[in-house]
Amino acid sequence: MTPDLFDATGTVIYDKYGNSAVVEGGITHQHLRYMGLAARMRTRRFLGIDLAKGDNDLFYGRALGAGEVVFSGDFQRPNIYVNATVVDSTYIVIPVTDQAERNDLDFVKFINKHQGSQQTSSNVNTKIKGLNLEMDLQITEVAELELIFDEKAGDILRGRGRGNLRILLPRAQEFQMYGEITVSSGNYLFTLYDVINKDFRIRPGGKINWNGDPLNAQIDISAEYKDLKTSLTTFIQEYLVNAPPEEQLQAKQATDVNLILGLEGDLFTPEISFDIGFPNLQGVMSNLTENKLNLLRKEQNEMNKQVFGLIVLGQFLPSDLSFNSTELLANTLSEYFSNQLSLLLTDLFSEVVGNGKTISSLDFEFDYNRVTSEDLTNSQNNTTFGDAVEISLRSGFLNERLSLDIGGNFEFGQTTTNGTFFGENIVFEYAISENRDLKIRLYERRDQDIGGNRRIQVGTGLSLRKEFNSFSEFWQSIKGKK
Repeated sequence: MTPDLFDATGTVIYDKYGNSAVVEGGITHQHLRYMGLAARMRTRRFLGIDLAKGDNDLFYGRALGAGEVVFSGDFQRPNIYVNATVVDSTYIVIPVTDQAERNDLDFVKFINKHQGSQQTSSNVNTKIKGLNLEMDLQITEVAELELIFDEKAGDILRGRGRGNLRILLPRAQEFQMYGEITVSSGNYLFTLYDVINKDFRIRPGGKINWNGDPLNAQIDISAEYKDLKTSLTTFIQEYLVNAPPEEQLQAKQATDVNLILGLEGDLFTPEISFDIGFPNLQGVMSNLTENKLNLLRKEQNEMNKQVFGLIVLGQFLPSDLSFNSTELLANTLSEYFSNQLSLLLTDLFSEVVGNGKTISSLDFEFDYNRVTSEDLTNSQNNTTFGDAVEISLRSGFLNERLSLDIGGNFEFGQTTTNGTFFGENIVFEYAISENRDLKIRLYERRDQDIGGNRRIQVGTGLSLRKEFNSFSEFWQSIKGKK
C-alpha cells in the first residue's frame, strides 16, 4: 500500500472451472480519496461470459478466452477494455425471434449504496456515470455459434468460423456490435411441419456481419443436403418425348442429387432460396438437366415445387403436379417413422454393444420409400409400383480413429429391380497418425450401368491434411523451418 495505490500485482484469481489469471496494478487513490482503477489482468484461459437461457434477450452461453483485460477510470465512471481470443468450450446461442428488443446488457448492474442520502446541489456530479465496456474479440473455429430459428421444431443452425468482433457498451448508451464471422463448417436442420427434417451441411465461406445494431445482423450462408438419389425421368420428362431409347433408359437410372439451401439478408427474417445440383452427370443428361434448371431458377415457385418433392417424397414431381396424394402421405409418414426407428435401433445397438474405448460410436439408419418407375422401352409406357428399404450402419472404433460404414438396399414389389443388396456400399477408413492428419480409405461400391446390370467398384486412397494459422507459417513449413 502506497500513498496513491493499493497494489495487487502478482495476485492470482480463479474462475469456477479452476482457470487462473494474474493481476498487475490495482486501485488508485489520493490519500484514500478519489478511488479509481489502474489494473490489468492477463490469462491464457479464463471464463468471460456465463449466461443461462433467459438471462439476456440477445444471447446466452459460455465464453472462455485468452488475452488481457484492462481496468481504468474512477469508481463512478469505470472503463473496461477486453482484448482476447476465444478458446475451446466456447459456445454462444442467439435466439432468432421477432420479439427481441433493443436494450442494454441487463446482466450489468450498478449499485449506489448512498442512494437516498441527503446531498446538496454543490455535491451533485452532473457527469454521466456508469460503465464503459469495449471488447475486441478474435473468433476461431474452436467456438460454436448457434442460431435458433424455431426451438420447438428443432430449426437450428450451428456453425464454427473465424473473424473479428468489436463489442461496445458505451456509458449510458445502447449495446453495439461490429465485425464479421466467416463460417468454415456447421449444419442446419431444416424442418417441415414438425415431421420432415433434413440435415444440411453448411458450405464454407458463408458470412454473418454486424454493423452496429446487434439486431440488424446480415447473413449470407448456403448449405447443402447430399443424401438424395433419384431418377431424372420426371424431372426432364418434356425433353424425353422424342429422345432415343438409350437416353430414356439412362434418365431412368438413379443419380445423386444435391439440394442447396440459401439464407440471405436480415438475420431475424432471412430470405430462403433453393437450388438443385447433379454432381455426377455428364454428356447429354448434364445438358438436359442444366436446361431445366435454368427454367426453374427463373420461376421460383416451380423450383420450390421440386424441392418439396425431393424433401418429402425423395423424388422429383411432374410438371403438371399429377402425383398420387396417397403416395405423398405414405412417404411422408414413412420418413417420419423411419427417423424414429433409426434412433431406436441406434440406442438398442449402443446398449447391447456398448460405447467404450473399442467401439466409440454406433449409428443405424433405416429409410423406407414408396417408389414408382416407368418402362420407357416399349410403346405402352407401363408404370409399376414398388417399395424400397435403405439400411446403413456406421460404427466408430478406437476413439473414432477407425470407422466402418456398411449400407445397402432391399427392394420388393412390382419394380423391375427387385432384390436384396445389403453390403453393396462398404467404406473402411483408418487414421494412420495419432493426430489424424494422415488417413487411408478403402471402399467397395455397387452401382448400375445403363443396361441395368450391377457392377462392383473397388478403390483405395490416402489423404493428408495440414493446417496453418498464417501464410508465413505455411511458407516456413515448406522451407523446413520449425
